[in-house]
Amino acid sequence: MPRLLLCTSSKVDSEKSQYSSEIKKAYKDLTKSVKAKRFAVNLAIQQQDRQLLLIEAPQVESSELSDAARWKVKDMIDFNIEDAVIDVIQIPNIKESKRSPMIYTVVVKRDKINAIAELCEQSGADLAVIDIPDMAQRNYASLLPEDKSGVAILSINSQSSLLTISRLGELYLSRELDTGFEHLMSSVQNSGGALESGSAAILKSLEKMVLEVQRSLDYYESQYSQPQINALYLAPFAYDVPEIKDYFSTQLGIKSKILDFNLLFSTDEPIPQALQSDTFYAVGAALR
Repeated sequence: MPRLLLCTSSKVDSEKSQYSSEIKKAYKDLTKSVKAKRFAVNLAIQQQDRQLLLIEAPQVESSELSDAARWKVKDMIDFNIEDAVIDVIQIPNIKESKRSPMIYTVVVKRDKINAIAELCEQSGADLAVIDIPDMAQRNYASLLPEDKSGVAILSINSQSSLLTISRLGELYLSRELDTGFEHLMSSVQNSGGALESGSAAILKSLEKMVLEVQRSLDYYESQYSQPQINALYLAPFAYDVPEIKDYFSTQLGIKSKILDFNLLFSTDEPIPQALQSDTFYAVGAALR
């Protein structure tokens, strides 16, 4: 069981620029307080700062894959390919499948990467890895007992959500859902933590999300000839809303759980669910 020595977060004004002076100061103070100079730092970029494009794998050597993918996606992005940092995620090749091998191409604007590197340099932190939320969720999946047969993880964010399906430490599917729970969280907060099952808007969002998750599970099983997924983990919520977990279990017919740091890691003291929600991607990146 991995040991989580420290889990903390620092609040800044989310309406300001991602790399504003306020955020730089907060990051510098945080890295100083945890003595980050002693450790290699892994960071996860924000979901909206990366594009993940599924393409047919170029028929080249592995060492040339990123360069070849760059030219395949240049017409699929809305900015100059020369301003992009490219990486690839190879999807396990199922030998018995007659389909062409596919890869995910990760596209990030170069100025985003440079800003992160500058942030770490100014803070005296030793930057080791810049990861994406999709792989952070894969990192969690590799620690779960269901990873042997396949496991899905769904993180529900304010404006959108992210579903990943992994097996044996490999990412097979990542899908961004355009349904978020900003209005749901507002309703939960106003109702003192209880999901208002009578809210038509909330139920509509849940129904749409369940449909998209089911389609993704079906796609994974049929396209990759994989066994049925029997477990869905939900990333920690800022609020305690077990009704959401129960709704997914009932509608999908599979076991749904809340991913809990306190069960996944060895810690000196329990980590509150709200803090787990704040640090979900950061801790996932640290697992790489």
